[in-house]
Amino acid sequence: MKSLKLVLGILVLVLLFGFNVSRLSANENNRPVCLPNAKGEFHCNSKVIVESNGSPKTTNLPSGYGPAQFLGGYGLTGIACEYRSDSCNS
Repeated sequence: MKSLKLVLGILVLVLLFGFNVSRLSANENNRPVCLPNAKGEFHCNSKVIVESNGSPKTTNLPSGYGPAQFLGGYGLTGIACEYRSDSCNS
């Protein structure tokens, strides 16, 4: 039962994250990640959000949910290490 809840929770997060990325990237400049391909070859639909000069848009630190939020949100037990923390390396 716990594994079913976990799988469903992950599925919901993936769906929500995917819709948010689609909505956000539609309002920003983006470029294809992969080169154009010949007919019959593999096609890549990935895109990257870019600055006005064409360079990839970056951030300094990761943001969003971390290990502690996932453990608490699903009622799981375990150790949640913080970003840039050595507390889990001992």
